[in-house]
Amino acid sequence: QENGGRVKLGRQQWWLHPIFDTSEKKRIKRTCNHVLLETRNKAAYGGFPENGIEIAGNGSGDAILFLHNEGTCLEDVYEFNHETHAVRKTKWTASDLRENRESS
Repeated sequence: QENGGRVKLGRQQWWLHPIFDTSEKKRIKRTCNHVLLETRNKAAYGGFPENGIEIAGNGSGDAILFLHNEGTCLEDVYEFNHETHAVRKTKWTASDLRENRESS
């Protein structure tokens, strides 16, 4: 609904990537760092899961992501460590992302 923003999960703050919005020039500028672009950029560095969709970053290279299976997004929330390339399932849910969201 707000298309981006911040979320605090545990002790870490994450910046949610918006969904690209081409409805008007102002929205294009506000959503230029969108989910698909951030996912492509992360994958270009290597180690990012092929079925990962980056939905948030912490500014240090780590990411919150969903995994998909044949185009269907799985419900679990995962964390990607950019140094080790480890992907671990978190205790968080999509509802936690929504409930702990702060306005940007």
